[in-house]
Amino acid sequence: MKPEAIDTHYFEKFTKDGLGSFESYWYLGGDLREREKQKNLFLDDAIRNPTLDYPYLDDFDFDGKKERLRNLQGEIQAEGNDILIKAYLPKIEVKLNEISMLAAAKFGNDIAFTDFATRVFGHPQKDVHQYIINRLRKQCEEILTSEQPSDVRKVAAQALLEEIGVYGETAVEDYRSHDPNYADKEKDLEIVDCEVIACSFEQALMEFPGGESWRVDVSKNSVILSVSQEDKSIIIPQSRTMSRIKLRSLIAHEVGTHIVRRERGERSPLKLLGIGLDHHIGGEEGIATYNEMQISGAHDYPRLDRHFAAGLCAGFDGEKRDFRETYKLLKNYYLVKGESDVEATNIAWFVCVRTFRGTTCQTPGAYYPKDATAYTPGNIFITKMIRENHAECKRLMVGKYDPRNERHLEILDALGL
Repeated sequence: MKPEAIDTHYFEKFTKDGLGSFESYWYLGGDLREREKQKNLFLDDAIRNPTLDYPYLDDFDFDGKKERLRNLQGEIQAEGNDILIKAYLPKIEVKLNEISMLAAAKFGNDIAFTDFATRVFGHPQKDVHQYIINRLRKQCEEILTSEQPSDVRKVAAQALLEEIGVYGETAVEDYRSHDPNYADKEKDLEIVDCEVIACSFEQALMEFPGGESWRVDVSKNSVILSVSQEDKSIIIPQSRTMSRIKLRSLIAHEVGTHIVRRERGERSPLKLLGIGLDHHIGGEEGIATYNEMQISGAHDYPRLDRHFAAGLCAGFDGEKRDFRETYKLLKNYYLVKGESDVEATNIAWFVCVRTFRGTTCQTPGAYYPKDATAYTPGNIFITKMIRENHAECKRLMVGKYDPRNERHLEILDALGL
């Protein structure tokens, strides 16, 4: 019989009623109709910047959650178990900062929001931003000296060269591109609808212990496919379609990484590994995107646009930017990458909303760093680690931790994992 986890009592307290297991990004969502209204006003130049609504924060119990978390922090400290102290106290501190971050969002305090958000998620990396700038400048210069690209791409390339930083040194290694891993190319390129997507996720969940505790729902109100670790659900938009190879890569990301690490973590000697140690998200998304890209193929690191957007807003080139200023450069970025004007407009809006959610969108340098700090930097580290066949690769799937964090490794070693 498997011995009980050492944190069963505290884990139940930590997760009861979502006390410490809440996902802060969910509370930064808004009313779909109101967000669409703001989008139209913004694109029509009727307003300089949109006003993002945060209705899910109306009933958030800021003070009550803080008090309960601090009480739990005191209990764990008093028990004196070294592993629990190393695992839980930093995690609780992160959740306290998240609560302060959400309070700042509710009351429109952009400076405080960004301060707490960067404590929770960290800052974008200047090396990564420089890597993006170097590759982007090279692509823009090639467009301007070629007869092939359209005038629209050339105008966008010229505009970017006038605004973005110059070439510089970076420690980031060039990505080694690789083709998609087709099982059956003709079938893999077939486009499937939401019902096939949902059925495929359900089948994938049944392939490992704990998968039966998750549910898959098709929703007419959702616009993006989402996975909630808090209530163990996968939401598929009714309008969503995708190729089979995209579906297989997405399942490798969401089920094969996020959900498997969740279930294995909760079955480990430390249940907290199920929802994640503090600041685990970079390692988590690094592994998930690596697994995804082994199927989908890739020519560069993932989500470079998210990191680029945050770097622009944060002022890595010496000029902090608000929503509109970031949007203008992002739209040109997507035009340079070959998107149509309509697609560039929609993607730039979408990424700016993700970058500025939680803020008033008015303050240059105020942003939400989650996307920027998780995907690209995490993938760069994990890709390098796997290329080098690092010993840590053997236990990446035991739960949600970040292999870059020495304290996390000490916890796993002490647990014998």
